[in-house]
Amino acid sequence: MNILLFLPYYVRWHYTRALDDMFQNCKHFLVFVFSFFSIGALLQTLFAPWKRLGQTYSGGFDIEDFFGSVIINTLMRVLGFCIRFLVIVLGLISTLIVGILEACIISIWIFMPLLLPILIVLSVIKLLAL
Repeated sequence: MNILLFLPYYVRWHYTRALDDMFQNCKHFLVFVFSFFSIGALLQTLFAPWKRLGQTYSGGFDIEDFFGSVIINTLMRVLGFCIRFLVIVLGLISTLIVGILEACIISIWIFMPLLLPILIVLSVIKLLAL
């Protein structure tokens, strides 16, 4: 098969269907990373106690029991906030890194048909210079 007959079909596929598929795959992967860290759910439960740990106040007039449950419940909420906040930050950083890498991959994909002939010509020049 003559390469010149094949070339227009390849270029059309490369810049239409393949590029669209690349964008869709990148979008799905970005959504996956965002969902993997459950950023939406963590934001909704940011101030909830960690693992629903806490102490219930039994009632009555026991000041030691009352303040003990207040301190334990406050500590569990602070712990829950710290851990959730850390996971949210890590998730956002991971999402940003994945977005940057995807932009680089798409840029390489766009310029690949131009880069390939240039690299072939440069390699032939390098071979002839030996």
